[in-house]
Amino acid sequence: GDIIEFSNTPGKKWQVDSVERNLSQTLSLSSTINFPVLSPNGGSKSYTNLVPNFYGKPNVILLDLPLLKSNDQSKIISHIAASAIPWSRSYTVYSSFETEGFLKRAAFGARAVIGTLTETISAGPVGRWDYENHLIITLPFGSFESATRSGVLNGANIIALESMNGSYELLQFSQAELQNDGKWKLSGLLRAQLGTDPEMNAGSLKGANVILINEAIYPLELKDNEIGIPQNWRVGPTQDNNASSNYANFSHTNNARNKLMLSPVHIRAKRSNAGNYEVSWIRRGTLNADAWDGVDIPMDVNEEKYHISVLDVVGAVKREASTSKPSFSYSRQMYMSDFNNDEVDFYIVVAQLGNNGIPGSSAKLKISNT
Repeated sequence: GDIIEFSNTPGKKWQVDSVERNLSQTLSLSSTINFPVLSPNGGSKSYTNLVPNFYGKPNVILLDLPLLKSNDQSKIISHIAASAIPWSRSYTVYSSFETEGFLKRAAFGARAVIGTLTETISAGPVGRWDYENHLIITLPFGSFESATRSGVLNGANIIALESMNGSYELLQFSQAELQNDGKWKLSGLLRAQLGTDPEMNAGSLKGANVILINEAIYPLELKDNEIGIPQNWRVGPTQDNNASSNYANFSHTNNARNKLMLSPVHIRAKRSNAGNYEVSWIRRGTLNADAWDGVDIPMDVNEEKYHISVLDVVGAVKREASTSKPSFSYSRQMYMSDFNNDEVDFYIVVAQLGNNGIPGSSAKLKISNT
């Protein structure tokens, strides 16, 4: 809020909106306007400084993420991340299915840490530390901090990384290093968190968005009739009309990702001497699934049910089935009916169904017979 003046532009005053301290110090400034007001002593004029509404159009990202908070389980949630230079103290969100009739949806004031990936990153290991890959990121605002392994395992340092499949991988990092060129290097990674295996496997290209998941990521609750339908969104400074050029305009289709079940893990198959395949897996949970004192994790759904697909090597569906237990018997008779050949490779794909009957993220196992 301090007012400063530069020696090369005397008389021109600026308000300090924010200060970023890394290897160098960066100030975000707003221009001020001088205008006369009457002083209380005899009517002589003095001058005061008022800050006009000069704000940059925000960079806004609407994120459809897995369930982040257990109390959001019954809701359909998108998350808004926004940043701008200069930053306003309050931003308002509007939406419409048309190009007019925008309705106010929310307002927020926290500025997100949004960066850009400067090097392509490929898939890494799941369920263990990834020391081979690292992220190089540019940040126009904010910073990263290192955390202990224990801190990361307890939820610290989560970021969303834009994937080539159009969604976001959630991953964590333990080491954050500011490089001499001002870029950040993040290493000691835990990949594909909260079931974002498909996003990790798709990889991320140079130029992908990177968002730090913290309190600045604002949750936006949606209705059932808003799922799968494109909507137009406007986000900008609260003090401006939503038709202002200071508003970001974009279209987004929510996929209710936070309502989807996580992919099963440890999928495996055993073939008997008779040629039957016994396929098994372990379900994952989104609610209180990290407790170690129970025999099994709590059930997220009213009824345990899975959708199974048998695919050929080019991805064509040969058979579909369902089961209410974490196993499936694929008999030789089924196999010969589907492929009519003893030496054919194929895939088993398993996804758990949610209460809405929609399959969640899937696990895929290749079975080789050649």
